[in-house]
Amino acid sequence: MKRLLTLITFLLILPGLALADTGAVFTSVTGTVTFTTAKSHKAHPAKVNGQVSEGDRIEAGADGQATLKLFDGSQLQISPNTGFTVEKLQQPGPKDKVIQFKLELGKLLASVSKLLTSKSSFEIEAGGVVCGVRGTEYSMFYDPSTGKVDVLVLDGTVWSTANGQTQEFHAGQGGTYLNGTWTPHTPPSTGTNLPHPGFIASNPFYGFNGTGLDEFNTPLTDLPSGLPGITGQVHNTGIAALGAHNLLNLQLGFPQYLPLTK
Repeated sequence: MKRLLTLITFLLILPGLALADTGAVFTSVTGTVTFTTAKSHKAHPAKVNGQVSEGDRIEAGADGQATLKLFDGSQLQISPNTGFTVEKLQQPGPKDKVIQFKLELGKLLASVSKLLTSKSSFEIEAGGVVCGVRGTEYSMFYDPSTGKVDVLVLDGTVWSTANGQTQEFHAGQGGTYLNGTWTPHTPPSTGTNLPHPGFIASNPFYGFNGTGLDEFNTPLTDLPSGLPGITGQVHNTGIAALGAHNLLNLQLGFPQYLPLTK
């Protein structure tokens, strides 16, 4: 009888044990990546299959990259020169999840598993800007020295909130915050006065002429002199087939352009 009662008690608490497994694990690590535990405050080198818990801080060096898989199947890709804290990894109920990160520097790319309940949330906070989703893929970049936060949505919808105002971004869209203040951009337009497909609000340079209207199948045109955002010409290959328009390899000072896919 005593053994039976013990077995029943174990079965009753088993669901609670399952809910307690709300950690994360490194699935890939290259270069210098460390994590500091909330309990010991000691930095440890990140390794594949290494465990991360709520309250831990992760930092990637200039050569560091990593992928973190969360308990719900979501993934977080960590870029070089990035530091962030795992604020919450919680599972209040069988289908609920509360996941929060605080980005202190650099860039994170989140691939979020679908949220199934109204009590669930997945959020990244950086520089006073909070981005939340209900199942999507998006990136956040934060530079604390300038107070700039860039948001880029790859798939789905993202709601970003700062200073009591909320912006909504869909796939292929994004925006910029400066010190927690939304800085809208006027997108280029086609003949129908609609944003050019693939336009990203945080990237004012799109297309060779900066308007987004150039076509890849037409000859390469000269870039206007003094075009903002071009930080330098790397070199000129001097391909004769291009005639007077030699191919220039340029170094641009804008976030990446990601064209939309159908």
